Amino acid sequence: MGDSAVLIEAPAQAAALANNLEAVNLPGVTEVVPAFDSVAVLFDPGVWSDHALEEALESFVPSAVRSPQWHRVPVQLDRGQDTVQAC
Repeated sequence: MGDSAVLIEAPAQAAALANNLEAVNLPGVTEVVPAFDSVAVLFDPGVWSDHALEEALESFVPSAVRSPQWHRVPVQLDRGQDTVQAC
């Protein structure tokens, strides 16, 4: 998913939330990826820390979904011994 992402669980509202986040066009947000009941927000870690982005995203999360668990998913693909085979 890139260098950094946050995952917002939003049952029954993921598509609408993703549309709202894309419309806002936050600087440093590189991609908004909706799934069935969640939205992954990929971001440039040089622009946002995960905590700062979470706070910025709070205002876009509908109140019915405000009790989601935030997931930090750091990914780094350049250090594994099997990177070439995996890619």
